[in-house]
Amino acid sequence: MSVRGKQLAAIAALTGAAFAAEQARMAQVKARETMLRGQLSGLDAHRRTRAAGLEGEADAALRAGADPLWHAWIDRRRMALNGELARVLAEQDRIHSALARAFGREQATIGLVRADRAATAQKQARSADQG
Repeated sequence: MSVRGKQLAAIAALTGAAFAAEQARMAQVKARETMLRGQLSGLDAHRRTRAAGLEGEADAALRAGADPLWHAWIDRRRMALNGELARVLAEQDRIHSALARAFGREQATIGLVRADRAATAQKQARSADQG
């Protein structure tokens, strides 16, 4: 392998590692998004379950006035989770841009490596034909 070929292979390894790192970052943020969406869904499920349980007579928590406090806590928690979800989605957008750049660099480098290998093979074929 020529010096140029070795350099291109090293660059290709670096761009591949950078792309893999961006993919890992995106996977972490996607996992965080999934967790937040699950928590929001859980809050909704708790609220629906509680509402379904109150169709009959009032229970002790309702008579004691705890339900409004619980609903207020759910509302505050929902707002906090939605704020965190908005931050996570914004981070995903930033990572998506970086991921696209890293992918483009990796693909360009792979193209250069392939072109260099093809050129080297052509030179070797010409040398073999002339020799």
